[in-house]
Amino acid sequence: MEEKEIIPLFLRDKYELRPLPSGFYSRPAILVAKELLGKYFYSEKNFTLGRIVETEAYPGDDTVNRGVRGKTEKNSSLFQSPGYCYVYNIYYKNICFNISVEREGIPSAVLIRAIEPLEGIDILFNNRKQKKLKNLTNGPSKFCQAFGITILDNGKRLTDTCFRIFEGKEDDFEIINTSRIGVKEINPQPYRFYIKGNL
Repeated sequence: MEEKEIIPLFLRDKYELRPLPSGFYSRPAILVAKELLGKYFYSEKNFTLGRIVETEAYPGDDTVNRGVRGKTEKNSSLFQSPGYCYVYNIYYKNICFNISVEREGIPSAVLIRAIEPLEGIDILFNNRKQKKLKNLTNGPSKFCQAFGITILDNGKRLTDTCFRIFEGKEDDFEIINTSRIGVKEINPQPYRFYIKGNL
């Protein structure tokens, strides 16, 4: 199924949604992480849409990359060709959603940390059991829970799931880069990116 067939026409027109350029994910993690900001994340599972406002880059040689010590059964999705989902649990229950980038065999990935909800907000609230808009999708696990991402999506090509990322209507924004959450003491590289004023 092509990307243009998965999304309702009214959403496509309202936000001027269109597929990402060919080869978008076949680039270094830092570049992809920056350029995912402002892109649109859509779930066909519950017809919800949001704008990506925060990401983190994990290059293949990064000391805190989950694949830096080699390929295992749990991290094998990291080593797939660009555009595959790498979904994993933290603290036994929280889900994080990453996309493999660069090239096959290199465990580079981008973590989506936060989404600005745009459409289907009532559904997102119901999925999260949350009543405050500010806390709805402002974290990697919150975003996954709201949009229905599960561990079963791990290892799938993004275009083979019910999720899509689109280009669309663009606003001017300033990108802030800083150290990543939870690994600052281990590796303080400024590989976290977010849209100023959106957190």
